Amino acid sequence: MLQRWVHRARVRADAEAAGGLDEPERGELCRLREENRQLRKENTGTGMERDVLRRSVVLWVKEAAK
Repeated sequence: MLQRWVHRARVRADAEAAGGLDEPERGELCRLREENRQLRKENTGTGMERDVLRRSVVLWVKEAAK
């Protein structure tokens, strides 16, 4: 039992030295960073689609005005 406590204390001390994050928190941080990267990538694609649609509407309006 004492050995477990010592081990946990050492793990916590190492985590604090490494920025205060323990192993599960580091895993969650990595997962959230990956999710953030994917969402930004999807958002970029959506922005490009929006720009294409805007340009097509402008062309359509110009064509209808002739």
